[in-house]
Amino acid sequence: MPTTKKIYFTDAFAPWQRGSNEERNSRIREYYPKGTAFGHELQVRLNAVTKEINNKPMGVLDWHSPQFKFNMATKRTKHKQVS
Repeated sequence: MPTTKKIYFTDAFAPWQRGSNEERNSRIREYYPKGTAFGHELQVRLNAVTKEINNKPMGVLDWHSPQFKFNMATKRTKHKQVS
């Protein structure tokens, strides 16, 4: 069963057109200020920060976390493949 999705392209240098993306960037900046060199950062720390960020609810996701929405989407995909 094919599905159709609308794709929205934003203008370059127009961050106000990408609100949820800019919100996510600001959360990352809480941990890593702009210009941070990641060469010395341990992968364990990067994984922990990623997990924390991906488990914070977002208004654009009806106050679910990105991880929750990802899990739900992959669960549906697995069920469709089995059928």
